[in-house]
Amino acid sequence: MDPTRVRGATGATGPRGATGAMSPIGYTGVMGPTGPRGATGAMDPIGYTGVMGPTGHRGVTGATGAMGPIGYTGAIGPYGTVGYAEYIHTIQAPNNSIPPGTAFTIDTEIFNNVPGYISASPGAGGTVFTLQEGAYFINYETSLESAGSIAIYTGPNASSLAIDTNTISGSSTATTWIHGTAIEYVAPTGSLALAISSVVGTASVATSGTASTYIIRILFIKIA
Repeated sequence: MDPTRVRGATGATGPRGATGAMSPIGYTGVMGPTGPRGATGAMDPIGYTGVMGPTGHRGVTGATGAMGPIGYTGAIGPYGTVGYAEYIHTIQAPNNSIPPGTAFTIDTEIFNNVPGYISASPGAGGTVFTLQEGAYFINYETSLESAGSIAIYTGPNASSLAIDTNTISGSSTATTWIHGTAIEYVAPTGSLALAISSVVGTASVATSGTASTYIIRILFIKIA
């Protein structure tokens, strides 16, 4: 190049030409079919359940709670004393001729742990028992030489005894064992006179089976 020749300055860049129109986007191609699913693999066997570990130690029992208050004591029932008494007579006389209203003699005390409530004394031709307030279960028994009936007679005292028809016991056959029971109630602050007597005709105590004694017995149980 000729050194005497000087290169002129570069000319300014000409304006940028307009952007050409964008070509249209092509259609999305059709999705190909899904391939077949592979076979499921075999499941691993379930492992054995492990041995259960030992039960842990039981915790300390908590302290017992405070006891609740004791309820009120109920009222004392009436006639709280209970007890019993037994009387017997073992020879025929004077129980070999007892008309209605005359008391059999049952005068030998076998036991009596409530003498303040049950007592015996002569009266009405035989033995009369006096009961104080309370409820009494009474058992009386004997054997008669002939068919007959006996019963409990009661009243305010030994001279005013009347038959209690609810207590009649007897037998249409001679020398059978007659066994009677009853419950008698004596009102508070009161007393009751009581005896055993025949109901119809004259009664005569017989021997007790093959025994040689002429038993007549009465038993009182104070139940209230």
